[in-house]
Amino acid sequence: MSDAEPPLSSRVAREAARWWLKLEERSSNPSVHAAFERWLSRDPQHLEAWQRLAALDQRISALPPGIGEKTLDGARRQRRMLLKTTAMVAIGLPLAAEGTRRLPWSNWLADQRTAVGERREITLADGGRLWLNTASAADIEYDRRGRRLRLIAGELVVRTAADVERPARPFFVDTPSGRVEALGTYFGVRLEGATVDLLVLEGRVRVDTRGGASRTIDAGQSTRFNRDEIALPTAGDTTSIGWTQGLLYAEDWRLDRVVEELARYRSGWLSCDPAVAALRISAVLRLDDVDAALATIAASLPVRVRYRTRYWATLGTLEG
Repeated sequence: MSDAEPPLSSRVAREAARWWLKLEERSSNPSVHAAFERWLSRDPQHLEAWQRLAALDQRISALPPGIGEKTLDGARRQRRMLLKTTAMVAIGLPLAAEGTRRLPWSNWLADQRTAVGERREITLADGGRLWLNTASAADIEYDRRGRRLRLIAGELVVRTAADVERPARPFFVDTPSGRVEALGTYFGVRLEGATVDLLVLEGRVRVDTRGGASRTIDAGQSTRFNRDEIALPTAGDTTSIGWTQGLLYAEDWRLDRVVEELARYRSGWLSCDPAVAALRISAVLRLDDVDAALATIAASLPVRVRYRTRYWATLGTLEG
């Protein structure tokens, strides 16, 4: 925030923080979307708070991983608190504000992270390859006992490599809901709140939930699990990892589903009017330019893109 920007009221800053949390937890709920847009329109300070939060998320997410480690003696907890405090002050949020544990800066201190709209490919120490999708965060831990990725937020795809150590160390992806063990494989994992989506492209993986459920998933299959249950595997959709090539494949999708997916790659607020939500579209959209993707949609369907600000866009009817 520049010196010219006045601080926001404590009430407005706290409300903006709460809305960020609600939208993260219930991003596909139309009633939550509608209530948020009413709140955003009610007071110019609401829009100002939202813009500052979106801009701050974009700026801080672009910082190199590990920044500040030397000056803070490598204490992860201290670094996390310092960055949270700095971020809250930047938008005028009281330090005791409700819900700060889940705000966007909670992932900035991961070993690897991506900003909104960014994707990254990483070569692991054993020669394996890791792809991180937009707004994702993961820790990488290799030691004598095993090779472990901890997915903190977002989505990853990993292609494992044969371990040079003997005996060979196991390869795990840990999530808040359970552990995925690779059995010589290529697979993708996506976090959706407490739910984890898994797609196996090659080989096999074993899933063990925090609650004790276990299942092996074969190549070509996908499943979903939480802390207690693992769904029966179904045929996997390989186009769902098109993001590794910068593409979104939509095959006869509802428009609101397309918009929800594109919103992951654009800072701020992108929504779909319920009046056009059920329209269907088949398209291949580039994720590097979401506004261009929206223009493609508008050229294909009877919809119009309306921009309230740089950080607030809505797809609606032509007349609205």
